[in-house]
Amino acid sequence: MKKLFTLSALLFAACGDDSPAKPDAGMIDIDAAVDAAIDPYVVPTPNVIAISTDGPDQLMSVAPGPSGTFYAAGFAAETPTGDKFLIVAKLTAAGALDTSFATTGFYTSTLVFKGGSDEIDIAVQSDGKIVVAGTIANDTNPADKDIGLFRVDASGVLDTNFGIGGTSRVNLSTAYEDTTVVPSVYKALDSQRSLAVGPNDTLFIHAASRNDIAGGGTRQDSDFTVARLTAAGILDVTYGVTASTPGRFLLDLSETDGVATAKGLSVLADGSVIAGGYAKTTASNGTPQPVLYRVVPGGAMLDPGFPLFHEVVLTLQTEIYSFAVDNNVITTAGYGRESGTANVWASLRFNATTGARDTTFGGSTGVVTVDPSGMLLGANCRNAVGLPGGKTALIGSIGGAGARDAAVVLLTSTGARDTAFGDGVHTFDLDAGTEDQWWGGAVSGGKLLIVGWRGVGATQTDTANDNSFGVVYDL
Repeated sequence: MKKLFTLSALLFAACGDDSPAKPDAGMIDIDAAVDAAIDPYVVPTPNVIAISTDGPDQLMSVAPGPSGTFYAAGFAAETPTGDKFLIVAKLTAAGALDTSFATTGFYTSTLVFKGGSDEIDIAVQSDGKIVVAGTIANDTNPADKDIGLFRVDASGVLDTNFGIGGTSRVNLSTAYEDTTVVPSVYKALDSQRSLAVGPNDTLFIHAASRNDIAGGGTRQDSDFTVARLTAAGILDVTYGVTASTPGRFLLDLSETDGVATAKGLSVLADGSVIAGGYAKTTASNGTPQPVLYRVVPGGAMLDPGFPLFHEVVLTLQTEIYSFAVDNNVITTAGYGRESGTANVWASLRFNATTGARDTTFGGSTGVVTVDPSGMLLGANCRNAVGLPGGKTALIGSIGGAGARDAAVVLLTSTGARDTAFGDGVHTFDLDAGTEDQWWGGAVSGGKLLIVGWRGVGATQTDTANDNSFGVVYDL
């Protein structure tokens, strides 16, 4: 493939948001004002990671690399309307492209990305090889979706021993074609959400897929799906509940009204899997509410020692978008609301062994809520990153369509704002009037790297298009 990508390094200023927000009744007021003058903190400055000069590029996920470096995954296109190819980049401790990797600092795969903003993830196997997974089109029916993976070695060279010639395609289910409308619409598409390495370098994927076995060919909803692949990227047919669903465990919350939104994934040392997301079902009063569950090693069933969590938390909406597991504690990232139309960030905490929710986290309701804008402008929390000392970084954005700013909230182990980072709430206007997002993050070598992008909206041009950004925090 001919590559037209070039490198550049531009700096944009970060703007801290010190505006106090109104506390939610019964919840910890983590928006209370903090006197930053006592110990002034300088918010780090983000930098653009310009991978494609003339087309859009977005970084969505991060994994720690060797010696304090990082790997990041996303997509890039050569032209404003060209194909978006899955990519992996290596970044230095300062968040800059490491040009010793793949000669340019990033490797561009042949897999064309066909998913949404949360459908690319990255994981590093024990030998230092890097695997990237994302949603792609089905080989024979472009209207259907599958999961694509590729692997490179530590130098950024495609590993042809992975999958077939370095790439793997996983078809979890066949989408349902609704022919009652013209043109027909495909429903319950496969979508890749999270990727993690398990025992013996096996690969685990958390995805949404259609239950095309139960209920025959009429099912139009999607199920939470945990799939296991071999270390070489081939679906492991020995994993799963029954012979009819080889390679995957399905969590079917409802055959009639359950639409699974699969999100975070963590694989434990014994091969059991903790997975989370959210769903709107009769049990959640028809509102999107959290889902957290654990699957036993081998994928045969839910772990009976870890009760499935799917309850109403905030009255109108609560999501688990991601979570961090640290020192036997699960801290979630997401957003929701008790009333009205403006979301706030919402974080829950669970015991990673028993699945018990910590109802003291965030006060009497057991949820930490924060409005990074301080003005109820709307908020979307996309990820949680565990920090030393039981602390957590929540990352995402604030604001509405056409004028979003990226945001970071840093919490102590108790869920309060971490005043070691000023007021603990930082917003970043990467450019005026753009769709700024922080999306992925990881810790390596005493630093936290957060990646995302400055988005320009639906209209991409060769001079105004999405650009990947990063920001580095010293911990």
